[in-house]
Amino acid sequence: MNEGSFSSARNDFDSALDIDDDSAEAWARKGQSYIREDDDNPENLKEAVVNSRKSIEKDPNLWVPHYVLGQVYNKTKDYDGAIDSLRRLPDLIRRII
Repeated sequence: MNEGSFSSARNDFDSALDIDDDSAEAWARKGQSYIREDDDNPENLKEAVVNSRKSIEKDPNLWVPHYVLGQVYNKTKDYDGAIDSLRRLPDLIRRII
């Protein structure tokens, strides 16, 4: 995904999800791939939300899906949604470091 191969990355995430559908990290990164690929595409924004919500459902303590939702909501001018999504980031990131 860091090389810009978003479709290929999604295939890899789908393969991981075929093995473990409960992988919050795979759902989160798949959602992230859509917004990184093209955050002006409404379909990509929709897929970013769907996958990020699935990730949060599996593990609400990952920071990536909250950040992605914040980006989507900011992009769509849902500023309250963006604030709600991003509000958790400092606590989630502190758990990592």
